[in-house]
Formats: sequence, C-alpha cells, structure tokens
Amino acid sequence: DGTLRKNPDIWDSWQPRYSATLHPLQLAILTRGLQLLKPGGLLLYSTCSFSPVENEAVVAAALRHCSGVELEDVHGTLPPLRTAAGLSRWRVTAGEDGCGVGSWEEADEERRLHWRLQPSLFAPTAAEAEAFALHRCARLLPHSQDTGGFFVALLRKSAAGASVGVPECAAPLLAPRGKPEPAAAAATDAGLEATEATADPAGGGAACVGDAETG
Repeated sequence: DGTLRKNPDIWDSWQPRYSATLHPLQLAILTRGLQLLKPGGLLLYSTCSFSPVENEAVVAAALRHCSGVELEDVHGTLPPLRTAAGLSRWRVTAGEDGCGVGSWEEADEERRLHWRLQPSLFAPTAAEAEAFALHRCARLLPHSQDTGGFFVALLRKSAAGASVGVPECAAPLLAPRGKPEPAAAAATDAGLEATEATADPAGGGAACVGDAETG
C-alpha cells in the first residue's frame, strides 16, 4: 500500500488482509537475516507498506524471540529526510467495515480464521514496547517529502553474540527441506509464482540488507 501513488490501480484490489498474509513470510525473512548476521553487524529491514502488521509487528515478533539484538535509532541519520517515529500501539483489521481488534483475545474464532489473525500481529505489551524501543523505527510518509510510503528498521546484533529464536508463525517457512525431485521442484516454483501473483497485488514485501557471515 505504500506504492499507491505510483500504482493507482491498486486502489481497486488492495485489502487489509493482505498484510496478515505477508506477515509470516516477512517475519521469516527478518529472522533468517538475523541468524546470518555476524556479531556486531547491522541489518536493515524495510518495506513499502504503511501497515504496522508488516512493519512494527514483524520487528516486535523478531525481538520477542531474540536476546542480544536491539534497534538502532535511525532518525536524523540523513538530515534532509523527514521521518515519523515507529508505532507502539495499533489495532488489526478484522471486519469488512474496517473495524479493528486490539488483541488476540479480543478476536473470536471466526474472525481469526477469516482475517488470518495470529498473536504476533498485535501490538506489544507496555513493558515490551518500552524494551523494544519501536519508536526508533522510521516511517516515511508521502506527504512529508513527496515520496512513496516506506518503513525502515535498523537492528544491531551484539558483538558478544546473540540468540535468535524462531517465532511460531515463521517456523514452517524456515524448516529445513530436502532437495526435491525435479518434477516436485517445478510444481513448487509454479505454486510460489501463483502465490506471489495473488498474495500481494501492491507489489510490496520486505527487504533485508545486512552483514552476513561467510565461510
């Protein structure tokens, strides 16, 4: 949805539930990036989305399962760039009228299934919000400097090393897989292409850039 200005056709197809669909994949990407990041290294997680479900919720879920990883404050790093602080509170859309729910417990089973809700989509507790310092994330808003919409989070792994756990909803995407047979691989590729074509019509997604271990 951060690309709506340059892709006006998205207005006819974008739906809030797309963010919930992408959340596990983006969390898996960030988790794997943190696993590969060398001690003392920096990793930049960025999306072209306004949705906290794709942004702060992903960062919070990753930090919840890590020790020795923290957010760096990126505000003011590039002085001409105007940024807004990351969010610590939000509601998750769970109704055709755009209404949201504030917690996993607040959503009934029907809403959880229809809107693809899971616990990691929701805002952190007050104690977690203070510990995670999500305000250090940066939101780039179109009206601030005539741009698209972006989200940026810079994470540092302790030089002494860190423990990076795997969040439950990302685990299936990070599970080791054996080498598939050629026919199975072709079928999997076709399935991924179909998923990519339907899951995110906005052409959004997550990108991670960091210092990976080598050797």
